[in-house]
Amino acid sequence: MRQETAGGQDEQLPHVTAEMVEDWLRHAKLRAANLFYLAGDPSPSHRDRALLEMTQALREALEEVRVVADELRREAGVRPERLAQEGRVDAEPRGPRQTPLDDM
Repeated sequence: MRQETAGGQDEQLPHVTAEMVEDWLRHAKLRAANLFYLAGDPSPSHRDRALLEMTQALREALEEVRVVADELRREAGVRPERLAQEGRVDAEPRGPRQTPLDDM
């Protein structure tokens, strides 16, 4: 899949496969188990580290879901403007968003 950029150049977009999703889910489950173990440690520094890493893991997971959802919409030929007309999403371009987690 290719997308034309503002400068007129084509940019190769990643294609997400079922195997990639399965691999990502396995990795996420392993990471969650490790963080659960770390959070149960009696050391406050280990619990603090686990909380920070859990926050980062959540950010990464949400970004992955956003990227996959955008790719699925592109493959389906659905434009954000059309979804906005239907009241399903904002038509604003996606970019870095400031969230309460970004302040941590």
